[in-house]
Amino acid sequence: MTEQDPIQLWRYIRLEEFSKPKEPTKETVRKGVLGFLKKFRRTPPQTESAISHTDLHVFPPDVLDKVVSPPDWYEQFSALNVVLEDWLKLTADQEEFSAQIIVGAPYSGTSQGVTHWATTQRWRIIEPPGIEQIFEGGKDWLSQLDTGKNMPLVIPCLERFYLRHHDGLTLIRKLLGWLWNNRCRCLIGCDSWAWAYLCKAIHIDSLFPNPFILEAFDHERLQHWFQSLSLISGKECFVFRQTDNGKFVIPPKKTLETPGNNNIQTKKPLNNSGKPASVTNFLNNVASYSRGIPWVAWAIWRYSLRQTPDGDVLKTIQEDAKTDRCCMLWVIPWSQLNLPIIPYTKNQKQPFVLHTLLLHDGLPSQVLSHVLSISDVEIIQILHHLKNDGILDVEQGIWRVTPLSYPSVRQFLNSEGYLVDVI
Repeated sequence: MTEQDPIQLWRYIRLEEFSKPKEPTKETVRKGVLGFLKKFRRTPPQTESAISHTDLHVFPPDVLDKVVSPPDWYEQFSALNVVLEDWLKLTADQEEFSAQIIVGAPYSGTSQGVTHWATTQRWRIIEPPGIEQIFEGGKDWLSQLDTGKNMPLVIPCLERFYLRHHDGLTLIRKLLGWLWNNRCRCLIGCDSWAWAYLCKAIHIDSLFPNPFILEAFDHERLQHWFQSLSLISGKECFVFRQTDNGKFVIPPKKTLETPGNNNIQTKKPLNNSGKPASVTNFLNNVASYSRGIPWVAWAIWRYSLRQTPDGDVLKTIQEDAKTDRCCMLWVIPWSQLNLPIIPYTKNQKQPFVLHTLLLHDGLPSQVLSHVLSISDVEIIQILHHLKNDGILDVEQGIWRVTPLSYPSVRQFLNSEGYLVDVI
């Protein structure tokens, strides 16, 4: 986020420019101490991973949808237009292969944004092949591309065009060859885990050397975004305070400009009574832990909201709260937020399942057994065990890592030496 445009939420940058938000120093120290203590545990932490759903102060989902509405992926449309404008101008009159790839982390809305862009531009959208067509090499499937092959193409989700299997890369190799030989103009969306794997397996980065990616959401972006999601009829209706001390999590919009270093004016938040407002570093932690991925941060934010504070917090902030003209909502302190972690297990096949799901942005259970050569019974046991721990979810038969558990799963796989994305 730049000083010139402090509330620009959605912006695409080159992949090599991407950096995740920094972790607050206090959180780094706290995690270091916890990691040190874990080394001395004699028994595995059997109960740490489960998410508690018994908190009576949790908002019902329908109420949460009003307080923190679901993300609108189409907000990325204007940002895509901006980053693709020069590419469209340069390639408009070229009769040669010209493709641009957009890489996106899980839950960043990349495929949805690319699909919407293609619809408005009236470019031809190429739907992914079926599982059997991938295993068969895609000969019959590829023949459909010859119809209207002079039209510019859009592939919203390249991760659906391959499988990590000895017969699973033939189709995607043929597809890339077809695009090259037919000198297509093509926009491609690709999940960051699939991109990492395809760079290793077929060196796809040599064909698409300059991917774009959505810039990470730091705490300032999250602050503006969460505020906008909680507006009703364009008006600010909610105040977010921390349950343990009553401090603001999202600072009030009322600010006071004061001279800082070198006489540069800085804005300090004020409460409605005109006094300095204390703000926690909760959103700094959310930004770092979520790696700046919008929907992951959004899921954590929703999960952290409560209807009432702890103990005597209301009495502590009673005078300050009198001036709040909005509904007060409460946020669990970061150190007390019970996010899902990978449960201890002696099952050595569990990491393979998690890794494969991320490489393909989710798969049906029956496909997992083919890709991993693990029995259907074992696959089902692992999937349901991880679902009970809040690590996985299933929708329309597709198993995926949940947004709440994604940071933990990525950290786990990285520590185990698996190939991970660069985001």
